[in-house]
Amino acid sequence: MLGKNKLGVWIIGIYGEVASATILGSQAIAAGYSNTTGLLTETDPFKELNLTPFPDLVFGGHDIYQGNLYKSIRDYVRENRVFDLEHLASLQGRIEDMDRSVRLGTVSRCGDVVASMADPQVTRGKVNMEETVVRIAQDMKAFQELNDLERVVVVNLSSAEPETG
Repeated sequence: MLGKNKLGVWIIGIYGEVASATILGSQAIAAGYSNTTGLLTETDPFKELNLTPFPDLVFGGHDIYQGNLYKSIRDYVRENRVFDLEHLASLQGRIEDMDRSVRLGTVSRCGDVVASMADPQVTRGKVNMEETVVRIAQDMKAFQELNDLERVVVVNLSSAEPETG
């Protein structure tokens, strides 16, 4: 019954900077290192919606390369100087646990820049979309079961490029 009150957040592009900021922010608030000042969801009338509290968010997702979530967040913090590195170090174990819920994504209908970032074993090119959707659904279902989650939401933070011919 551990996860039944928790919400799964499946992020497409989980090793990117926006995802790093999102996960860092939620974990910092959950650990008491940051407050909720300025968050729209903490104001009326949102407070009345009984949204999932930050400590009850569970993260997983897809990316097109094998990475390390803690390293991605640490690099983001160092580059942007947005968080105390000692506090981040205390969150390391919690963040590293999230890596078990990260899977390789798919590269399809994207430009050369995004395609060049993908690991060689990533499915790419003209793929069978039905097979791709089934694989993604299986990854999300495994995440849901691993964390005993009742619900999972998908947040698409993948790189955006203009559509190519």
